[in-house]
Amino acid sequence: MHLIGASVHPFGIVTEKAMALTVVFTVFLFAILIYAISIVVSILKGHRKIQSTQKTVIRTVFWELTTFIVMALGVFIAPKAFFATSWTTVYALSSSKFKVLYWLGCSGFTLSYLCISLKLLFPKPQEKSIGLIIVASLVSGFSNAIVIFLITHSFEQQGKLGYYFFYFILAIYFYIITLYIVRTKLLLLANTIVYEKRVKIVSKLLMLSFQKFEQFDSGNIYACLNHDTEVLSNGATSIVNIVVSILILMFCFLYLMILNFLAFLLSLVMIFLGGIAFYLISQKVNVLWERTRSIQTIFYNFINDLLYGFKELSLNLKKRNEFERDVVKSCKEYRDKRLKGDLAFANLTVISDLMIVVFVGFIAFIFPLLISNLSMQTVTNFIFVFLYMIGPLATILGSIPSLVHTRISWQRLRALFDEIDQIDGHRSIRLPAITDNQPKYSLSLNNVKFAYRDQGKHEFIVGPINFNFSTGEILFITGGNGSGKSTLAKLITGLYAPDEGKIEVNGQVFSKSPSNMFSAIFNDYYLHKKLYGVDAESSKDRIQFLLNFLQMDNKVTLKNGEFSTLELSTGQRKRLALVVSLLEDRPFYLFDEWASDQDPHFRNFFYMTVLKELKRKRKGIIVISHDDRYYSVADRLIKMDMGKIVPIAKSRNPVIEHNFL
Repeated sequence: MHLIGASVHPFGIVTEKAMALTVVFTVFLFAILIYAISIVVSILKGHRKIQSTQKTVIRTVFWELTTFIVMALGVFIAPKAFFATSWTTVYALSSSKFKVLYWLGCSGFTLSYLCISLKLLFPKPQEKSIGLIIVASLVSGFSNAIVIFLITHSFEQQGKLGYYFFYFILAIYFYIITLYIVRTKLLLLANTIVYEKRVKIVSKLLMLSFQKFEQFDSGNIYACLNHDTEVLSNGATSIVNIVVSILILMFCFLYLMILNFLAFLLSLVMIFLGGIAFYLISQKVNVLWERTRSIQTIFYNFINDLLYGFKELSLNLKKRNEFERDVVKSCKEYRDKRLKGDLAFANLTVISDLMIVVFVGFIAFIFPLLISNLSMQTVTNFIFVFLYMIGPLATILGSIPSLVHTRISWQRLRALFDEIDQIDGHRSIRLPAITDNQPKYSLSLNNVKFAYRDQGKHEFIVGPINFNFSTGEILFITGGNGSGKSTLAKLITGLYAPDEGKIEVNGQVFSKSPSNMFSAIFNDYYLHKKLYGVDAESSKDRIQFLLNFLQMDNKVTLKNGEFSTLELSTGQRKRLALVVSLLEDRPFYLFDEWASDQDPHFRNFFYMTVLKELKRKRKGIIVISHDDRYYSVADRLIKMDMGKIVPIAKSRNPVIEHNFL
């Protein structure tokens, strides 16, 4: 009681600053009130829903009630623990300004807790929870500072060790709870960002036309989707550790500032100088690691060369050895630059540890000489706090390399987004869907031209192309290598947009041929293991029928929309691709040298059965082929030569016809 009547009131500082604190508390309370109302409104609108399982709800409510009880108990006994009085006495003897602060504080505390409780009990799908992370981070850092305060002052308060121990346990409790919230929410936030970036890249790439997609470096796409997104995912843990450690350091510095402001400034100068050294070295390392990321792109291109060019490498020992030397050179360059950067950071970490130890000695031996009114208790507290800060500092320093890698990967992903947006700036309007309402489709190419340019110096022009093609027809295209067959096929199927001329479907003009009218098997086709674009369940009888008649039923089965295996011969893979193409059931079909890898039986089967059955179904069939003995199957035959169409006479060689579909 005597403390209350003393000249220095235990809450004197609060009373003196009452007006400023009242304004701060009022603004805080108003902001919390608005935030609480927004949460309640979102719950009423159904944007927030109670946690899915009863067990989760019970667990959440239990921890919320437990936290509220222990927190309320800590607030209730605080005057007795630290000032040997009670809230009743404090409230009775305090001024009206303090009473206003008292009720504002109680209201703010209750509303804040209510907001956090509602957010945890009624989570919002895919909510980033930035506000919750900030609040939990501040509470976590503050709890950590309270732990330091209690430990350093427990030596002076032997008669109150019971109270100090209670608040020590309370601070540890809040530190663990809020640290768990911060870590889980930050990890969720960081990994959600990684997920969104990866999905966004794939979505943007899929929206590109094939012609524009070809302009991208496949190695860079591999590196971004695989390496960079993985680096971001791993960097999430480092970011969480850095954020938590920074918060701890902030409250430690706040405590040091309260102990002695001049000593705090000297400490800040020392740390600032160390930070500048760290920054300068990290900038040099950043340049090295930027180069290693570029080498990653080159390495992924080597993987492509290895996977898709292994046959050619196997045939030529000299070629294989030179390729191996290039791969080894790339790997060595990556190792050396990465190691140089890692060693620079490792050396800096050792120097930083040494600086901390030296600084602790500086506090013990130099601070008392520089600051006349510095007590030994304050020096001891400074040393204790700095020794405590070694852990968070080591965490930050150890996480910086990961943070640098994360930043580089983030920049590369942003660069890829910018590149996609730039290339995609003039993307054609999405083409309308083609229905089966019309019995016949007619495709016309009028004065169509397309040019391959080699840095503006040399160009190969396909066109002008003029021809009409309708469903119910079979068209064969032939010609030598480099004659323009494949380019014409890509123009017809809409993979390329013409530089000049126009394309019409039933008289309607398009900027390029509608791709959704075509099912195609190109010579360099890719067979997906999953059956995309086809309802496997409703088509299972048709799928089994086609597998049987293409003699693939003993090689492949379909389960859950996926083929059991793709480990097949080249001819078998093409037959499986034909199954997929027939299931797509489009108005037009294009087959690029499909029969070139088939035995005589299946080659004859393709030309005399599959093509004729598709024609009977009023499909338009375009076949790129050199099988001149089957030219008689075609209604029309055109030859490509130097990018131009040359009409030729069909062969009438007799062939055997089979009944199939």
